[in-house]
Order: sequence, then C-alpha cells, then structure tokens
Amino acid sequence: MIKLFNANERDFNTNGILVIHPLKLKETKKISLYGWYIEVELDLKHKDLIAQDMLAVVKTKSKIAPQAFRITDIEYTQRKMSFTAHHVSFD
Repeated sequence: MIKLFNANERDFNTNGILVIHPLKLKETKKISLYGWYIEVELDLKHKDLIAQDMLAVVKTKSKIAPQAFRITDIEYTQRKMSFTAHHVSFD
C-alpha cells in the first residue's frame, strides 16, 4: 500500500490524497549516495493522479515508521505506469 501526498506535505498521519495498491513495489537500500529508493509499477488508471515530485509514503523494511519517498522518473507503457522514488533524506 502506498499513500500519496502533495510535494510540500509534512504530516503523514493521514491517508493523503490517494491510497493505492501497486502491481509491483521494490525497495532498494544501499550505503551510498542516492542509496535508498523504491521502484513502483501501477495500473494506468492512476496516470492522471500521480505527478513528478509528489511524496509516496510506504512501510519499508526499516523498523522506523513508514518512510517518505519523492517521485521521479515516471514512465508509461500501453498497460501500466512506473516510477522511481528516492528517500526524502536525499532531497
């Protein structure tokens, strides 16, 4: 489950502007610059609701509360859309 928020939001205790269930969600965490990010695949029905720089809040492998990631690199195919989102600490 992913909660989507506007780019300038700071309070993540709500469901945000949209809650979605991705087709695929992969978390990568490396010890390097830009080392914590998620890769997400979604149904195209969300195409008009998701924009560059929005925040995606997801429960991660981290033991800390759900984490915020900034959406970048949105791509579309005929059947689905995908994006990469880097952890906000790397903003």
